Amino acid sequence: MPPADPRLRIVLTKDAQEFQKRALEDVRVEPRGIGCRDGDRGVLVLHADAKLVRNDETLARLVAHEVTHLLLARLPPAGPLADSWGSFEEGLAHWFEAELGLGICECLCYAEHAQPPLRFRGGRWRDAALALDQERRLPALADLVDREIQDLDPEQHVAAFAFVDYLVRGAAAPPITGAAARPEALLLRLARPAKTGQGMRATLAAVLGRELAELDELFRLWVRATYC
Repeated sequence: MPPADPRLRIVLTKDAQEFQKRALEDVRVEPRGIGCRDGDRGVLVLHADAKLVRNDETLARLVAHEVTHLLLARLPPAGPLADSWGSFEEGLAHWFEAELGLGICECLCYAEHAQPPLRFRGGRWRDAALALDQERRLPALADLVDREIQDLDPEQHVAAFAFVDYLVRGAAAPPITGAAARPEALLLRLARPAKTGQGMRATLAAVLGRELAELDELFRLWVRATYC
């Protein structure tokens, strides 16, 4: 069932005490970072202090990233994606962050808590993915599946973003045609099993028609051809 109220509520405050208060009252958690969210209720609270969030562009990226998490939680069936889909969920949040923020990624999460922005490898993660591949340090897809968001290191965040970019651009070429093959339909076909606890490895194979090792090889070839 869709949520009773489909609207999202975003609270921005510069005051540290107000941030703590809103987090406890609106999200009902003790914040562990600069933001927290409740996907079931569609609420996001962010501490928009200039010392933590440098400028409007950074704030826009942070909101885009966190709202992506909220929207995923609001997709039917209601509830968050399974923890084991952390790399897919965080990769998709990074993709929207980059798409709306001049191609830069700098937002990281610890579980459902936003962390202070971090410019890993300058924030330009398409360049970073290519560089990591050339250095033989781009994490394999096998290292991304079944990982929770808080277990991802910066290099795995880059790989997760690049893999979602690969999916969004239609490069995965699943064995389907027509509207079902469009990137947004493909992402939904992945997100819905993620919400019911189905395994990421098996779902990728079922939806994309390739086992993980073959998909990883094709993904790396795409990174080298596209990000050069």
